[in-house]
Amino acid sequence: MARDCVIAIDDEKIAKSSALQLATASGICLDKHLLLTGRPTQNVAVIVQVLDVLRVRNDEEIERQHQLAKALLNLPANQT
Repeated sequence: MARDCVIAIDDEKIAKSSALQLATASGICLDKHLLLTGRPTQNVAVIVQVLDVLRVRNDEEIERQHQLAKALLNLPANQT
């Protein structure tokens, strides 16, 4: 049935479609093609960038806590 639907798409139906309909159909077809060929259907590069940002923030927080702990260790006993 899905194949019949795809075969039924012709130039006339494409010409009558809105930009939104064409973009939606294109996105669905691309995602399905990627899925069926075993390729990722999401942008892995974006995920890697997000993880890099989170790693940097975590490293900065660890360094901030380390500096704070060092400062607290160097305070005289009556200032803690």
